[in-house]
Amino acid sequence: MAQIQGIHHIGIAPKDIEASIQFFRDILELPYDGSEELPKRGIKTHFFRTTQNKDDTQIEIIESLFEPSEISKFVHTRGGGIHHLCLRVNNLDMLHAKLSKASVEMIGQGPQEGAHGTRVMFIHPRSTGGILLELVESNI
Repeated sequence: MAQIQGIHHIGIAPKDIEASIQFFRDILELPYDGSEELPKRGIKTHFFRTTQNKDDTQIEIIESLFEPSEISKFVHTRGGGIHHLCLRVNNLDMLHAKLSKASVEMIGQGPQEGAHGTRVMFIHPRSTGGILLELVESNI
């Protein structure tokens, strides 16, 4: 059975990447887990832990690798801010099948490669009342 296991991270696409990274790393002194490029999606991610426990909710700062991309469009249109909420799930394939059966609108063709060796899937805001929702399954 597919189950939601909690909030994995909150994705933020700021107008000023460097200022945002500096704030979370240097001012708030959150543990920085480094960056990772996902060229197929046109993004670079920067993860910060909110506690010392890697399983707790994280903050993901997202930047665009090129224009146009999903993130550059968001920043140009909305001026940056919270981009999405990501929920941790235990069986992404089973949940994908359930959502498809319920005619939930997804972005893309289903699960895809995410940061840090995860598998992710996005639910379109039209199906959630206006919230971009990411689902993540991690083997870590």
